[in-house]
Amino acid sequence: SVWQGLRTTVALLAGRRTLTDEDWGQMLALAVAAVDGAGCGTLDIREGRGFRVVAAHGYGAALLGLTLGEEAQQRWYGASLAAWRAGEPRVVSGEALARAYAESDAELASPEARLLSDVGRRQEVRASLCLPVVLEGEVVAHLNLDALSPAEDFGPRAAEDAALFAQQIAALLHLQERWNELTRLVELHSSLGAAPSGTPLEDHLTCAAQDLLRARHALLLRHDEATDTLRSTGPERHVPPLGPVVLGRGAG
Repeated sequence: SVWQGLRTTVALLAGRRTLTDEDWGQMLALAVAAVDGAGCGTLDIREGRGFRVVAAHGYGAALLGLTLGEEAQQRWYGASLAAWRAGEPRVVSGEALARAYAESDAELASPEARLLSDVGRRQEVRASLCLPVVLEGEVVAHLNLDALSPAEDFGPRAAEDAALFAQQIAALLHLQERWNELTRLVELHSSLGAAPSGTPLEDHLTCAAQDLLRARHALLLRHDEATDTLRSTGPERHVPPLGPVVLGRGAG
């Protein structure tokens, strides 16, 4: 299964195309088959400021498309932020697993938490292996593998084998990111040519920049010739709100 995973990755890289959820489902199925102890799993990929479940193996299809916030993913991982950003694998079972479920659910809206509880087979899961997928210093995906029966567990080799798939997912996401950026920039260019000037255009620009850069905050400043200052305009995407911003030349 590991060898088949490598062949699949090479084929997808050579295809130079936007990957589909079916492609990610194939990679996840190979990972579940290859990692000793794994009976099912999910793959969550960062899209903008959240993580979308793009593949679920051994779970109901209702999980597909569910978007989870970054804070919920960090709570689910449970270890330190430095370990998360370093892509270190973590395995939990028993009380630690129940605590991870509870802390992650606390960061989700009630419908999302209820869906994860109903479809996630939590009464059957005995152990969880979570591997953050890191690309250029940023967590871009979560590979989650679960052991279901009491006889199954994740031995010393499990994390090593899962890491091989995490590396392949990172390589595929690197290509995917480039294609997505090009597609988004083309769409943005087209919309700029057709959209009228004013607030709607500024809103579009700010949202696009925030999504492309995966920024937590965004604020658009425009030059005011009369006062020779930069003034905030359009939507303010900053928490807490800054209010009107005026910067003189050389300030800020």
